[in-house]
Amino acid sequence: MKEQPPEVWGLQQDAVVDSQLESAQQTGLSTDHERRVQDIAQQSADEE
Repeated sequence: MKEQPPEVWGLQQDAVVDSQLESAQQTGLSTDHERRVQDIAQQSADEE
């Protein structure tokens, strides 16, 4: 991430998170789990 600007890795990170959320929805995981995934993704983005 440090080698690439947010315009590059931000889109890639969004795609990964979206994929994880889609997978969670397909497997029938709880809404609480989905929120935890979103919270972790947001924390990761905030740290950068």
